[in-house]
Amino acid sequence: RILFLGEAPYVKIYNKKCKMKEDNMIKFTGLDKFQKKIEDVQNELNGKSIPLSEMMDKNFMLDCSEFDSWNKFLENSPFKIETTEDFEAIDDREWDTYVANTTKFSNWQDMLNKAAGEYALKKLKF
Repeated sequence: RILFLGEAPYVKIYNKKCKMKEDNMIKFTGLDKFQKKIEDVQNELNGKSIPLSEMMDKNFMLDCSEFDSWNKFLENSPFKIETTEDFEAIDDREWDTYVANTTKFSNWQDMLNKAAGEYALKKLKF
């Protein structure tokens, strides 16, 4: 998106200003800080286990389902889930069916991928 600030046009990319040069080329600045932020988040999350209730927070759950929390999503399921082992024991096809019937996702992997992506973006503060 091109913004006009004063006399010079700028392109705003990820909240960074990139000055349009006279030859219609764009000079990017601040990308080293962006790269550093990515590396910091990667180091913070690398090998870390994130609770699904944290990754699938209220906003995420309300955006993709009628539930306002991960726990309510689990409670509404036809499965008895009291432990991690209970959750892991659920047949994948049956869980995919529940996810498809109660969210905007067609299967569990799609839901998990979207939640992980949004979680990483929040950590990057976008």
